Amino acid sequence: MRHRFAALLLIPVLAACGGAGTPTKGPGGATTAPTTAGAGGQPTGGPVTDLTKLCDLLGPGDFAAVGIAGAGAATVSSDGPGSAYCVYAGKSAGTGGIEFDAFVDDDAAGTYQTILDEIGPVSPLTIPGVDEAGVSTGTVGQADKPASVIVRIGKLTFTIAAPAGADAVGALTKLAALVITRAAGITA
Repeated sequence: MRHRFAALLLIPVLAACGGAGTPTKGPGGATTAPTTAGAGGQPTGGPVTDLTKLCDLLGPGDFAAVGIAGAGAATVSSDGPGSAYCVYAGKSAGTGGIEFDAFVDDDAAGTYQTILDEIGPVSPLTIPGVDEAGVSTGTVGQADKPASVIVRIGKLTFTIAAPAGADAVGALTKLAALVITRAAGITA
């Protein structure tokens, strides 16, 4: 049911309706710290096979390491296992924040198209080993026009977005490569 997926620009609506969640909690109620510390001592993401932990694929340290400043612990919301809306700064990427959304679905091509319908046209992006990838450079200074990368590989579809800037696309492409590597156990 691919239409159950909201994309980047729908997060403010979800937040207004109470759809935004809280940081992922682990055993004992502690916030999960996926792996090691990255740039600025912030936690980085790591490999994930649990479909309820998709936001753990990236951490704020990963954003800092590629030059995207301002990421903090993710605010997580989900439609259930296999969907994750992860906001690292602001309310959403569509309001000037930093966001990573991931979906594992048998209709990954449909999910990819649904996200494209929401974010608008993208230019093709070549990433070895993926089924489809696109990029939008966004518009510098316009919060509702973030830079974004969208990728489909196997059953996994994801998008990463942040404010547009000089090397935003390069930074987002590096993050996409991290996600692809860390999600190897859930793409088939």
